[in-house]
Amino acid sequence: MNNNGGMKSQAIIIVLVIAVVFFGLVRYRQVMGDSYYRTGTTALQEGQHAKAEIYLKKALALTPKSSWAGQARNELSFCQIVLGESTAPAGMEIFSLTDWLSSPVSLAMIAAILGLLSLGIFYHFKRRARIRKLEEYVVYLKRVEHRIKAHMNPSIEGMNKTTFDGSVDYENYINYYKRSEYATFAKCVVGEFHLKQHPNDIDLIQSLEKSYLEFAKGFPDSKLHEETQQKLANLYFFTLDNYEQAKAVYKWIIEKYPQSKWVKIAQARSKLIEDNPEGNYDPLRYYIKAERYYEDKKYPESLEQFEKLIATFSESKLAVESQYAIADIYMFKTNQTDRAIAEYQKIIDHYGQSPFAGKSQYKIGECYKKLQKYPEAIKAYESFIVNYPQTEFLDYAYYYIGYCCEQIKDAARALEIYKKILQDFSGSIWVVVAESRIAALTPK
Repeated sequence: MNNNGGMKSQAIIIVLVIAVVFFGLVRYRQVMGDSYYRTGTTALQEGQHAKAEIYLKKALALTPKSSWAGQARNELSFCQIVLGESTAPAGMEIFSLTDWLSSPVSLAMIAAILGLLSLGIFYHFKRRARIRKLEEYVVYLKRVEHRIKAHMNPSIEGMNKTTFDGSVDYENYINYYKRSEYATFAKCVVGEFHLKQHPNDIDLIQSLEKSYLEFAKGFPDSKLHEETQQKLANLYFFTLDNYEQAKAVYKWIIEKYPQSKWVKIAQARSKLIEDNPEGNYDPLRYYIKAERYYEDKKYPESLEQFEKLIATFSESKLAVESQYAIADIYMFKTNQTDRAIAEYQKIIDHYGQSPFAGKSQYKIGECYKKLQKYPEAIKAYESFIVNYPQTEFLDYAYYYIGYCCEQIKDAARALEIYKKILQDFSGSIWVVVAESRIAALTPK
């Protein structure tokens, strides 16, 4: 955070305050010295030599270099002669709290203490105010970002009645905190918001890319670094069509943050890029467009793009992935389970050697189970076990066969299946459940 200008201004103010206090006390000493001198002179004229001595000493102690100091010393000597005292020069005498407060040493001490106290109080409250402001903006930052992601009006009720899109508050935050971590992150969020309003504005795209790179360079150890890098990779992937750069950033995320929630996405997109030779990215562009519609929950548009890819590039590696994505959309997003079964079957029929064929056979079993067509589900799971024995989820398939057998009241077959899980899949998550079901189904 760049506060040099503000700190200089604060230092100047503190120096001025100390100077005003110091010179005010000096002036106070002068006024009091003049008053004591007049009182002493009046007492001398009235013949009150003892009183005159006291006030003349006070006057000389406060202002020994005043214009009347020479005359005061003569008058003091006269009083001392009359009173039979020594006329030798005496050290400074402190006669009262007022005199002590007005001494040169005391003035310096008071000025220093007041200055330090003012400085401490100023910085304490300044720091408290900035911390509160920071905390408020960090919370607000995340709330507005959530609204932007949800495609809602990001103004927050009760926060700022004049804010219509949330970006004004981010920009105020940026101006307030200058080069702080959260201010730089706020610039990214503002850029994301404006780009959503004008998705084809090349200047906004380049500005957002610059903001991501600035954050990555300036705050490599930030907790937000992982997120901004994922966003940068997505910008290259979805918007700039810079697939090589996107792949480089995705791979960096995989290596740097292996536990990240974005690792699977980064791995999948890196593989997509690698599966398409450089210079032949037309199928990938269809796929990316479909995936973007999918992320925006525009499933009909996403299906349309996947179908276009299959029709135009049927030999592409992305064709089978697109077919699998179509089947998943029907199963999980539009709740058209019967249609999903037909789409999964297309993969088995046309791409039987693909890794997606085994997954599709398993998903067909899932669809029938969802439809409560248990005999068909059992048949589908058995086909998966026989034809794709090396595929993951084999233990899942066995367990769901046992489950479906229970639903059709075939307890003997269910017991047989659960015992096989204990025998062949000792490390499976279904072992404990299988033991429980065996205990429940075994005749007492």
